[in-house]
Amino acid sequence: MKSYPHAHGVSFDVIGHARSESAAAEADATQIPEQTAKTVVLRTSASYRLAVIGASDRLDLRKAAEAVVVPQVDVRLATEADRRLTFLSMR
Repeated sequence: MKSYPHAHGVSFDVIGHARSESAAAEADATQIPEQTAKTVVLRTSASYRLAVIGASDRLDLRKAAEAVVVPQVDVRLATEADRRLTFLSMR
């Protein structure tokens, strides 16, 4: 996950913390929640896309569809099964 932002000129710091089960808990663990982000995997009919949003924010699928230039009905959150199939094949 670190190589993509580096390749696109995005600066960030990795902050170690105890394992957490949600982005909100992760933000609390870092003690800087306003600077914590989460990555969500989107599925369109053509591909998968990664979106990075604030840890305390909720994903707006309308805005996501606009950002990836697809109709809103063509974007959804990827399921666990989608992610397993896709990202396991990338290893």
